[in-house]
Amino acid sequence: MDRPHSAVTAAITHAQARTAADLPKPPKAMTLAERRKQVDEDRHERSPMRDYMNAPGRMSKGKPHSRPDTNRVERGPAAESKVALQPLAAAAENPTWVSSWATAYPGMLSIGGQVKLPKRGDSYTGMWLYVLDEGGYPVVQQEIKKSTDDPSGDTPDTGAWCYDWWASNSYPTDQCFWWAGSALGGIL
Repeated sequence: MDRPHSAVTAAITHAQARTAADLPKPPKAMTLAERRKQVDEDRHERSPMRDYMNAPGRMSKGKPHSRPDTNRVERGPAAESKVALQPLAAAAENPTWVSSWATAYPGMLSIGGQVKLPKRGDSYTGMWLYVLDEGGYPVVQQEIKKSTDDPSGDTPDTGAWCYDWWASNSYPTDQCFWWAGSALGGIL
């Protein structure tokens, strides 16, 4: 059955005209400083690596851990025999000191620290990273090759950088930072 004409017109309401006051405000333009901060956060500000990178003054506290037992080490210079057949190059000197600390996040553990070298970082072509558990067994045995660029934007799970490996850095030239991280059930 059809409705009466008066019922149909009563249900229709007319929209009021919009004014400039009714319109949403346009977003405020971002300043250059705000944009740089946003880019830094997008790169690796939130990464645990940044904490180790920005702490060149944080030195070792407490008693140093002993060297890894060569029977337990599978790769790298610590696994090689003490007698070399014919040394091709002089062995690199051991670090003056190494510091480490751990950071826990929900579902993730990250450890890292600083390495103080007897020479400038650019005189080294890389380093071996050994992370030992409480029993002295290596959980990470990895060669870190020299990197020549700024690590901005790079956040691998394990690595090391000497501050002297990239020119735009003002931190000490004889220091490096290192880190190793993993999710639950990972290498750590």
